[in-house]
Amino acid sequence: MPQSSLTVRWARGVAAAALVSGAVLFGTAMPASANVNFNGTCEASEACVFDWDYFEGPRWDYEGTDTNFSNNYYPDTTKYGAGPPLNDSAEGLHNFGLSCTAVFGQNAGGASASGWKVRHLPGKGDGLPADRENRVSSLYWEC
Repeated sequence: MPQSSLTVRWARGVAAAALVSGAVLFGTAMPASANVNFNGTCEASEACVFDWDYFEGPRWDYEGTDTNFSNNYYPDTTKYGAGPPLNDSAEGLHNFGLSCTAVFGQNAGGASASGWKVRHLPGKGDGLPADRENRVSSLYWEC
C-alpha cells in the first residue's frame, strides 16, 4: 500500500476518533448544563413543581433529572430572598416536556427507588391527591 494511502487512512482514523470523543464529551456535558435558569417560568421541555395546586403559587422548573429536592428552593418570589424549600412542598405538577414522561415521587429517582411515583405524559399535569401533597422529593424522565 502506498505511503499516501496509509497517511490518508491514519488521518481519517484520527478525525473519527476526535469526533467520537467530542460527541461523547458533549453528550455527557449537556444534561448537567441543560437548564441553569431556575426562573420559575414553565417552558417547553421542562417539568414544573408548584407550591400550590391548580398551577398557582411559587413554581420550580427543570428539564434535567433531580433525585433529591432537599437542597432546592423555589425561585425568588419575594424581595426578601429565595422562595420556600422545594422538598416535600409540592401540591401541583406539570410536564411541559416534548416527548418524555416526567416521573415525580418520593425518592423515585434515587438509588433505592423507593416510595410512590406519579407519571405525567408530555402536556399533562394536575394537583396531587391529598395523601401525596407536600411529599414530592424527586424528578426523573422516562423516554
